[in-house]
Amino acid sequence: MVEQIWDGVTRRATLSPWAADARARLADSARRYDWAEVFAAVDRDPELVNSTRPDGRSWYAPLHQAAHGGASTETAGRLIARGAWRRLRDAAGERPVDIATRRGHHHLLDVLLDLDRMRMWFPVPGMYGGFSYHLETRDGPVRLVVDSWCRIVGGSEQRHEITSEKTTPLDFPGLDGNEDGAVDRA
Repeated sequence: MVEQIWDGVTRRATLSPWAADARARLADSARRYDWAEVFAAVDRDPELVNSTRPDGRSWYAPLHQAAHGGASTETAGRLIARGAWRRLRDAAGERPVDIATRRGHHHLLDVLLDLDRMRMWFPVPGMYGGFSYHLETRDGPVRLVVDSWCRIVGGSEQRHEITSEKTTPLDFPGLDGNEDGAVDRA
């Protein structure tokens, strides 16, 4: 995985003239949706992938511009692969996914949200186990999948799928398989 860098610098006075100019050129290319030039600039200077126009008002980084313009999922994915931060907020507090949603670019939502890879696990003190949960967004409506278990009580493992309509018990996959990408709970 590529390291995600955001230095938080938005003021020109904080930057060297070279760095301020490089960021301004990148911002111009992203605003024109000139992805060939954006990728050339980011490939030359990878630390710029999350940078914004110095003294700019929007604080749009290239991924924000991709969301704004409805770029292809390939373009957004390439930016993310180079370290673009999906959770970076602009001056209005919007993430790229918020911008894509507002502008009706729904084809970008899966790549900008990436909910199927976000998994949470939390232990419960005294339970000798705990809960893990994740959202599944593919193949139908969004579902929350929740696993629970207690290591010292055999057969306590449970998995439930929760939608806006109902909660359904599912077969539990086992604690040591981790085929769903969950953390090792042992």
